[in-house]
Amino acid sequence: MPAPSFYYGCAQWQHPSWCWPNQQLAPLAAYSQYFNAVEGNTSFYAAPSREKCQQWAWQTPPDFRLWLKLPASCTHQAVFPRAESAQVKDFFDAIEVLEQRVRLIFIQVPARLSVDQWPELKKFIASLPAQYLYALEVRHLDFFAKDAHEQAFNAYLIEHNISRVMLDSRALFNTQADVTLTSVEQASLNKARGKKPRVPLHVLATNQYPIIRFIGHHQSALNQVYLNQWLHQCVQWRQQGKEITFFMHTPDNALAPYQLQKFYQALRQQCPELPELTPLPPALADAQKDLFAT
Repeated sequence: MPAPSFYYGCAQWQHPSWCWPNQQLAPLAAYSQYFNAVEGNTSFYAAPSREKCQQWAWQTPPDFRLWLKLPASCTHQAVFPRAESAQVKDFFDAIEVLEQRVRLIFIQVPARLSVDQWPELKKFIASLPAQYLYALEVRHLDFFAKDAHEQAFNAYLIEHNISRVMLDSRALFNTQADVTLTSVEQASLNKARGKKPRVPLHVLATNQYPIIRFIGHHQSALNQVYLNQWLHQCVQWRQQGKEITFFMHTPDNALAPYQLQKFYQALRQQCPELPELTPLPPALADAQKDLFAT
């Protein structure tokens, strides 16, 4: 039986501080030489056109994974749209050309959505095309209460093969290392804390496709405390045959590529069946190391 795949990537495929060696390549094409997945946050703000999706397909290998978010027009309105509505239909029509690059659709709902709206959300999810896998990220504390409501929520996800996204923002909100930061780093950290949710971490794989979104601090030693826990968990899940997706964020995402490759290398030491990664290009790696050391 072949070893399960391990997908790893960042929250974006381009950043002002990421200088890929081949400037002729589109940013996504360059990024896909070093990572095999990316969070497609661009689709959250506006559904991509079919032409744009075709470009993404041309720029990436078939085994690359675009983890596209359902547009906010579907998930962040007062009422969930019908499956035949334009905003839903146009999104799924456009992404068809990506073929296997999109196996899983990310449904992120706002923090105001509580267990009271869960029945409507269930109906909406059930109406979506069945050929895709789905991952759901909830942010209201109702879903983290470890009570009958959360148990019913998790049971539904398990029954319907939906991944519960695990968002780990513990490092981001840990203030112990803030004294080591420059004023610029502190400013970007404060900005990230204002935007990212602070929710409890419940480590639970509701299907064979656990998904982790790790939101780190600028201080690498602090991040490592939590990343070591994920290393242990990822090894365990791989032994169970699970296909893991791990996304790395940092406050401004400048250091995310370097931190992610370090994490992957540490995981590969314990799981040598994982393929070797392509090292970051020297110019980018050196710049990341310089930032990492500050």
